[in-house]
Amino acid sequence: MQLSIFLINLFVGTYRLSSHARLEAFVIQTKLNLKCFRLAVYARNKHLIVNTSKSEVVHFNSAGENVPVFDVGGATLHHKDYFRYLGMVFYRTLNMAKSAEHAARPFLASAYRIRRFVREHALADRPHTSLWLAKTYVIPAGMYGSQVWGTGFLQAGREFSSPLSTLHLHFLKGTLGVKQSTTNWAVLRECGHEPLQFFWFRSAVKLFNSMLNTISDTLRRVVQADLPQFTVSFRCLLDSSIAERFSGTAWV
Repeated sequence: MQLSIFLINLFVGTYRLSSHARLEAFVIQTKLNLKCFRLAVYARNKHLIVNTSKSEVVHFNSAGENVPVFDVGGATLHHKDYFRYLGMVFYRTLNMAKSAEHAARPFLASAYRIRRFVREHALADRPHTSLWLAKTYVIPAGMYGSQVWGTGFLQAGREFSSPLSTLHLHFLKGTLGVKQSTTNWAVLRECGHEPLQFFWFRSAVKLFNSMLNTISDTLRRVVQADLPQFTVSFRCLLDSSIAERFSGTAWV
C-alpha cells in the first residue's frame, strides 16, 4: 500500500522577513519536519509505504531558493511551483490568471469536438446549432473552479480580459464567419451569448449562498469570521477580493 502526501509551506523566504517573523517561520518549519518524522514512523509501524516520488512541497509566496527542505524517512521531497487540488491548479505565486489559463484546455477541447461534429454532420450552414452546443457544452467546460480563479475578472470593464473570454469570442466569430476585429459586444448580441463573466459571477454567488446554508459548523464559522471584513452588504460574496472587483458599482 502506498501513501501520497502534499506538504504546503505558507510562509515567504526567510531572508525577507523580520526577526520575529523569521522565528515564527522556523517554528512552522520545525513542526512540519516533526509531522514528516511522525508520518514516517507511523507508516513503518503499519507496514505502509510513503510514495515520496509523488509527494511534493509547494512554498507559497516564496522568492529565490532560500526555502526549507523536507524529507520523509530519509527521502527528500521535491519542490514544485504548483499543485493540483480537485482539478484546480494553484501556483506558488497565487496568480489566478495562470489558473485560468489551465482551465482553457477543456474549453478548447470542447470547442474542437463541436467543430468536428458540425463538420461530420454537414451543419456548417446552420450556425445556430454550433451556438446552442457552445452554450450547453463549451461554456460549462470553462467553468470548473471559476469560483476561485474567476474572481479576478469580475470587475466591470474586464469582461474580455480573461484568456477564456478571448477563446470564447474566437469561437463565436469563427461560427459567424466574421473578422476577429469585429466588436465583441455585437458578436455576443448576434449569437445570443452572455460574457463568461456573467456565468463566473453567478457561480460565485451560488457558492457563497451554499456556504451560508451549509450543515458544516466549521465552514459556517469560516464564513461568519469573514463577514465582518465587509462594510457594505453587497460585499457578501466570497472574500474581500471579489468586493474590490466591484468597487464603484451601483447596487440596488
